[in-house]
Amino acid sequence: MLPENTKQWIALAVFIVLLAVAFATVFSKAGRARWKTICLAIAASSVTVGVFYWSLPYTESFIDRFDDEIRTTVFRSILAAIVVSIGVGAYYFKKTNQLRYGQSEVIFGIISSFTISSRPNFDLKSLPQIVAFTGAAYIVARGLNNWAEALEKRTEPLFPRTLSDHVLSWLMVQEEKPDSGK
Repeated sequence: MLPENTKQWIALAVFIVLLAVAFATVFSKAGRARWKTICLAIAASSVTVGVFYWSLPYTESFIDRFDDEIRTTVFRSILAAIVVSIGVGAYYFKKTNQLRYGQSEVIFGIISSFTISSRPNFDLKSLPQIVAFTGAAYIVARGLNNWAEALEKRTEPLFPRTLSDHVLSWLMVQEEKPDSGK
């Protein structure tokens, strides 16, 4: 079940890094040292990938075993309800934290495009893959828009209010811990 060649190992490593970036976005908060956020994100992404690889054989056997039930209307209705629940959760996540929501959208779009292009039958002449790439680009665009809107709403003094300033401050400026009033 583990990758068999160098290309698959590289793809797995890139996926773990992208997943770590996603977790770092979710786990970051003011006052936490960046190295702690990075370590937490790497650990969470490694555990997630490990659980995925461990459960994959069981998932495949489950799907093979219950193939007839999976094709039923009841199962499809359950999947539709799950999708609606995820959508409602995403809506509330966006309402409560638009900045993190936008960053998560950007990361999801990047992971989606990477996953699409990593398939063995990858062909940009294929309509479904063109649509998938267009969807990933749209997700990134929406994420950048949400990210920028959230930055414009910030009222803290000296907070970068443009997307480029925010990204540069992420990369170049060391966050200082809040003053405890001493």
